Amino acid sequence: MGFKRDLDFQWFGYENSDPHTSSDEEENDDSEPIRAPLQLMTEFVNSIMFRRWTVAKKLCHFVLMYEPDNKEAKQFQPLIDYMLKKEEEKGSSSSSSDDDDDTGTLNSY
Repeated sequence: MGFKRDLDFQWFGYENSDPHTSSDEEENDDSEPIRAPLQLMTEFVNSIMFRRWTVAKKLCHFVLMYEPDNKEAKQFQPLIDYMLKKEEEKGSSSSSSDDDDDTGTLNSY
């Protein structure tokens, strides 16, 4: 079996190799706005509901890549940043208090 050197552009979703020509189907797709996939939106809302702020921040970024004017993503973005900052401060203060408790004392059993 030999290696096929010529790539079939239709297999990759390209009808021809010239990027300046377009088909009627591509022109019709331009009239519809690009929307974020439904699964992405669902995961974004779920991450907020379950307070997974790191995941929510990434998904919010992806939603805004698809839809730069998405109202929900824009409204949740400051909240997500605030909650991440709050968790970071809580994590750093609890870890420093844990360090203080462990140093210099031995627990008796």
